[in-house]
Amino acid sequence: QWAHCGARSTRQARRSPQRVFEVMFGVFGQSVSVFVLVGIHQLIGYWVHGLTGGSYHTLAFLIPALISAIIWPLVRLFLDRLRL
Repeated sequence: QWAHCGARSTRQARRSPQRVFEVMFGVFGQSVSVFVLVGIHQLIGYWVHGLTGGSYHTLAFLIPALISAIIWPLVRLFLDRLRL
């Protein structure tokens, strides 16, 4: 009885972060999270580029973050279909 209970709780523990993320945010919230994470990555690259003497005069460095957020629902749909 205990072994079965432990196996089930381990399986649930592995799924729980994904389920919590899905329940808390939904697809729109996930897109916003993707935008923020990719934006932070781009911002760090922009900062390093500025430290080395380069510069950008626009916010064009955030375009990859915007595109990532826009296509995220399609990527998620593909991954959900792949998981079956």
